[in-house]
Amino acid sequence: MLFILKSYVFLSLIAGLVSCGLCPGGSYSFPTGIQANVPKDSLVGWQLCMDVPYSDPTTSEKLASCVSAGSQVVLIGASKAGDSTISIMAVASASLALADTNSTTVAHDGNGTFWYKVKGSSFGFSAISTIDLSVADTIFTNCESRLSWHLDNGDGGWRAGCTLELNQNDLWRKLFYVFVGDTKFLANQTCASCVAGTYLTGSGFSSFSACTPCGAGKYQPATGMASEADCLACPAGTFGTGTGFISVLNCSACGPGKFQTGLGMINETSCVECGAGKFQSGTAAASESACSFCALGSYSTYLGASSSAVCIACVPGKYAIPSAMACPICDAGTYQSSFSATSKSLCTACPVGTYQSFQGATQKSDCLYCPAGTYQTGLAMINISNCSLCVSGTFQSGLGATSFSDCQLCPAGTFQTGIGMLISDDCLLCNSAKYQSGEGSTNCLLCGVGTYQTGRGMTSDAFCAPCVAGKYQSIAGNPCAPCEAGTYQSGRKSTSCVACSVGKYLRIVLPGQNSNVGSGFYQTSKGATNESQCSLCQAGTYQTGVEMIDGSNCSTCLLGKYSTGQGQNSSLTCKTCPLGTYTQFLAASAVSDCILCPAGMFGFIDSQAAARCSSCGPGTYSSGLGMTTMDICEYCAEGKFQTGTGMPSELSCVLCPAGQYRSISAHNASSCDMCVPGTFQPEQGKTNASSCQICGGGKYQTGSGAASEQECLLCSAGTFFSGSGATAKLQCLNCEPGTFQTGDGAINCSLCGLGTYQSASGILNESSCLACGAGKYQTGSGITSDLDCSSCLVGTYSSGTGQTSSDFCVQCAAGTYQSLSGQGSCVACGAGKYQTGTGETNESACSLCQPGSFQTGTGIALSNTCENCTAGTYQPNLGASSSGACLTCPAGTYQGSGGSS
Repeated sequence: MLFILKSYVFLSLIAGLVSCGLCPGGSYSFPTGIQANVPKDSLVGWQLCMDVPYSDPTTSEKLASCVSAGSQVVLIGASKAGDSTISIMAVASASLALADTNSTTVAHDGNGTFWYKVKGSSFGFSAISTIDLSVADTIFTNCESRLSWHLDNGDGGWRAGCTLELNQNDLWRKLFYVFVGDTKFLANQTCASCVAGTYLTGSGFSSFSACTPCGAGKYQPATGMASEADCLACPAGTFGTGTGFISVLNCSACGPGKFQTGLGMINETSCVECGAGKFQSGTAAASESACSFCALGSYSTYLGASSSAVCIACVPGKYAIPSAMACPICDAGTYQSSFSATSKSLCTACPVGTYQSFQGATQKSDCLYCPAGTYQTGLAMINISNCSLCVSGTFQSGLGATSFSDCQLCPAGTFQTGIGMLISDDCLLCNSAKYQSGEGSTNCLLCGVGTYQTGRGMTSDAFCAPCVAGKYQSIAGNPCAPCEAGTYQSGRKSTSCVACSVGKYLRIVLPGQNSNVGSGFYQTSKGATNESQCSLCQAGTYQTGVEMIDGSNCSTCLLGKYSTGQGQNSSLTCKTCPLGTYTQFLAASAVSDCILCPAGMFGFIDSQAAARCSSCGPGTYSSGLGMTTMDICEYCAEGKFQTGTGMPSELSCVLCPAGQYRSISAHNASSCDMCVPGTFQPEQGKTNASSCQICGGGKYQTGSGAASEQECLLCSAGTFFSGSGATAKLQCLNCEPGTFQTGDGAINCSLCGLGTYQSASGILNESSCLACGAGKYQTGSGITSDLDCSSCLVGTYSSGTGQTSSDFCVQCAAGTYQSLSGQGSCVACGAGKYQTGTGETNESACSLCQPGSFQTGTGIALSNTCENCTAGTYQPNLGASSSGACLTCPAGTYQGSGGSS
């Protein structure tokens, strides 16, 4: 009983190749008997030698050529064109299947199938030995297990199972496979080794698909493998998504921007993206070390980058570190003015005498000078508290002092107890009874015991005068006192008085009694007998003591004071000059000695009630004389500044330079404000921030105080900036996909034209816009993907590229058709067919030549091109493609006209 496999079930019809043993692991035996509906993709290890239509004549030479290389096992079968299965087939050794036979009624056995090959008649097989080769096997019994092809007589095939008269048929195909794998004979059976890329565990298998493909992530170049362990792992840097790989070349490489360290990986997800700050342009990277760092001075936020193009230069104020997603900011106390800084060491320390309290400074001018009264000796200071105050006894009036030595010492005759003092006036004069010969002192020294000094600011103990005869001083700093009643002192610089001897006395003469020299007088000659011999202290001086012996004992009125009378006995008699005046010398004797404060200055009364003048500060001036308050110091007009002090005229105010401005509300007129980054200002003397012109679209400007539009830098080609006032190059954006920009300084990007697309960003020229392919068109502009290119409809084509409308899609001509959309050409109707219409969408539109005729050409547009068979012949089929399809009338018959069916 005959069983046919309908769903790829193998059944042995007739015993063949008697098995006396099992094929070992890694090999299998071929199924015996006739097989049906066998999937073509299950024929592992088989090579297709012949695949021709049934209409093609078979010759002994063609059959022999398929085994000329020594193939030992063959497979003969038939299948409809386009089918994935073989409808009927059988396997046998080449020596049996292709052996010549003499009988036209009996076939010989070969692996459970009966084979025949009669030259001039036919070749084929049957499930039973009985055949009838009148020309080919015509028996209908067991028709589903019979295959027969005409041999060496010019005709095509005859049957494929129960389907007969296939001599001129192009739908059915003749199939001849040879086994190219390793085979070996064991105990009278042929064992086929599993092909490369497969293995078979166990023995005794009989199947076309018994061998198991090596799994995903593996490959095997050898044959006859008996275990899955024989499958080799895809190496690091690769992966294998399929099965049955025979070579390491079948393993897919991890793409650019990725690496993979494991073995035997099965999908692309095992490929690890290079980290941020890295890129990798090659394939099959086996370690992370293949990922290259962005160049020093740049960074990248992208993962899996395949090119250094993603690396972005660090902007001023920042620096790069390896594998960074961002550029760290330079620390406070430093600045960095260039792009692409490669290390933190390029963040320059603010110099000595300065400090800087915020991060990311971009220029040296961001480092602020330590104020007057301080100094600073270190680098990279971050706070004003790092500026050290000048110590007591010193002062410092400049900015940015870099050393303790910049703190100036208070001069001799002065002292100073505070710290951080700004000007020399902060050094105080030593008071009476004191002096100071050294500089930078924090106190004054007392005159020695027995001496005294009434002036201020004395620089030496030489100014300490000795107490005169009749006076003494027992405690330093106290005035010289008259000897008490009953004592006397004839010497000078005495620290005590001598008691009168027994029988003597000395009367103290009080001030106002004519018998002695009173306060305000002095007497220089010896032996004076009355007050008329005593001289008066001059106007502008006074004297508070008695018994003075010299005019030098008269104290002078301070600067800023005057006294008009002679013989004055108190400092209170020195009058303060009017506010707004000053004196140029000590001992002024009249109010006329008080002269007006000059232009650029104003008057004030100091702590000793003396009239003095002080300079108008930086940024101000005063043109009047004798001004009495600082309020008269006028600020420079808006748009101007001035750095000096004591300026007498507005002429000392100069225009703010280009790139700067000063408004009237900015009371600090000692400097002008800088125009901010992103702006420029080309003129002098501007008065407000609005005068700073904004850099236009397509430009950027990173610094402050730009003086011309030329300092606004152009965005480079391939980038644009549509706004204004950009402060960094990073604000210039890459042109988006679908656009391009060829020039510098663009405010927008041009769209790729009709019929083109562009998927990349930052494109520099229109030639990078890619044309839509043949069979497609695009009516829009700025398109970003070829997927947006529209396809020509079925039945039409377009052979050109970059087409801009569907009008370029042309209907397929007569004799052709197109069943797919988006094609660049149409398919010609095959031989034996014609087609008269246009725009056809399917091969079924191609009409078959009628029986009795044939057509050898392709793409035929007219029905009358089908040629009639000649007289004496006939042709029963539709769509004949050659004159060979016209059959000769049998003996004893005739046909007088052509075109018979």
